[in-house]
Amino acid sequence: MSLMLFSDQNASFLVAGLQAQFPDVSPQHMKEAIAFSAGFKSRRTLLKSSRDQAHGRDFLLGMNAGLLAAKLREFGYPIASVGSLEVFTHADGLPHKLYIVTKNRDKERQNAWFRECQVRNIPYMYIERRSRYAHLHWDCISLDSSNETHVTGRAGDYLMRLMFRNFQAVANSRPGGKALFEGASFVGDVEHLDPKLAHEMAEMFFAMLYLPLYGQMKAA
Repeated sequence: MSLMLFSDQNASFLVAGLQAQFPDVSPQHMKEAIAFSAGFKSRRTLLKSSRDQAHGRDFLLGMNAGLLAAKLREFGYPIASVGSLEVFTHADGLPHKLYIVTKNRDKERQNAWFRECQVRNIPYMYIERRSRYAHLHWDCISLDSSNETHVTGRAGDYLMRLMFRNFQAVANSRPGGKALFEGASFVGDVEHLDPKLAHEMAEMFFAMLYLPLYGQMKAA
């Protein structure tokens, strides 16, 4: 599963990237296949769900590369596989990222990313590459104060416990791991993280911190 915010710019970036790989596929068929890969019958139902559920925010889309290829075959294209969609969802050129990957102690880029997260009103999250391990950091101070109810008080404590359980499940999937979870749902870190697990954990935590914002936007 590959996660991406379904903004107009991100959707165009993904379609363009896939069409560069498969130029014989029509743009309309590619858009329909992307919607199918995310569990929707059509692009029309995807757009409706985005409007009905996200309440003005960018819809968080989870896409399956196997389903995308299957839909393209249904349209008549002889495509066995589209490869990993993470080539696009993790690309530096993706307009609206979930998080960024930085070099160790790259404060200039981290600070610029924080300002972007404030403007977009999304959780501030980055992966910092180190010599052997990766470091994952998140901080919800980038959110408007009216959008912090799920990461404060009892709700925040409950979310932190869920995040920790999911951390354990992912961290324990590789033997000999030394990952350490510190902090809470509002702000925290995972130290000594296996770089191969960093994106998986970042996407998982981003979804847990971002999806509750849909309801808060509706209430507003």
